[in-house]
Amino acid sequence: MRLLLNILSTLSLLLLLSLLFLWGRSYFVLDMFTAQSGGVQRMWSSDSGRIGFGLFNISPDNGYSHAWTWNRNMQPGSTGPVAGGTFWEHQHFGVGWDVRGSLPYTDRGVRYRQSAREWWIADWLLVLLAMPLSTIVLRCIIRWTALHARFAVERRRDKARGFPLNLPPQNAL
Repeated sequence: MRLLLNILSTLSLLLLLSLLFLWGRSYFVLDMFTAQSGGVQRMWSSDSGRIGFGLFNISPDNGYSHAWTWNRNMQPGSTGPVAGGTFWEHQHFGVGWDVRGSLPYTDRGVRYRQSAREWWIADWLLVLLAMPLSTIVLRCIIRWTALHARFAVERRRDKARGFPLNLPPQNAL
């Protein structure tokens, strides 16, 4: 049980710390992971305080195909939803759910249409959701550590007074 508690507490604390790190980083670096095959592009991004996922259908198929790649060459806040406008116009309480849009563009003289479905959530909301779990687990660790420290002090005190530590209590028989 103790091992499970330690594992859960470590994981929850790592989750909280990584979310805080990504939140701060998103204001300085736009991290975007994309993969494309068969005219369908998938994208995970961390940009200006939000984590998002996008599914983009490109017609006609532009022939590009690549595994997951990390693109960090863009400035934070330089992108917007394919639906147009800004992210703030398409969200409620920091969450954008199934925002749909379409965008025509030209590449090497060929006209394409990119249809998109996008979802995102504000980093502060993820941190807010992860914080109670970390707080509860940390509180358990602190109580457990304090309890064991108190027992260690009592054992040292009893040993210094000359009480045998390995005998069973008298009322146990």
